[in-house]
Amino acid sequence: MKKTAKILLGALLLSSAISTSAFAASEDTEVTGHFRAPVETYDEDGRLYIDGILYAPYASQEDLEQTSEPSVSNRISLLATPTNTSIMEGSETYYSGQNMDTYNNDSDSKIKITLQTSSSLTTTLTGSLEYWFSAVAKASMSLAVGQTFSKTFTQEFTTEGYHVYSLKSAVKTIKRNYVYYDTAWIIETFRSSSIDLNGGSEFWFWCNPIPH
Repeated sequence: MKKTAKILLGALLLSSAISTSAFAASEDTEVTGHFRAPVETYDEDGRLYIDGILYAPYASQEDLEQTSEPSVSNRISLLATPTNTSIMEGSETYYSGQNMDTYNNDSDSKIKITLQTSSSLTTTLTGSLEYWFSAVAKASMSLAVGQTFSKTFTQEFTTEGYHVYSLKSAVKTIKRNYVYYDTAWIIETFRSSSIDLNGGSEFWFWCNPIPH
């Protein structure tokens, strides 16, 4: 049974059809395929990790729009920081837009089927946008703000009897965090974050035997 599954997956690797579509985003991007099940784990807060990368559909609007002022103890250190200048504090990589399609063949017949998923991402820029440094964030983004990137994955094949087949897809996402120090009257810190495409999308395709 295990040998049959391995041979089947090998054949699918050679003959599987993947169709992609992009709405508004005209440029094609990298697609990474995994012919195995994703490794999914949860942390103590119940957050899902796919192959070790956090799944976060989007950061919450509240998180993106965080605006903070430095504490009194930090004000002195900020005097040595370039002022009226945008600085990227860091970035975080996520998966977003996960989608899954599954088929159970609980008979001994071979059945021709199609599995299909679609994953998408809409780029976002939020925070203290009244400051010019939002232009810095926009310049680093692969797509225009508000543009939607989408890919559709299709697997057409003939199943083996008593097997369950699964197709999952997701979009690689990057959140970049920017800070702006303003010292016109008093040291203030303003922040902005962008949600952007990070290199492309991924899919996982796998099957497991059904006990019978």
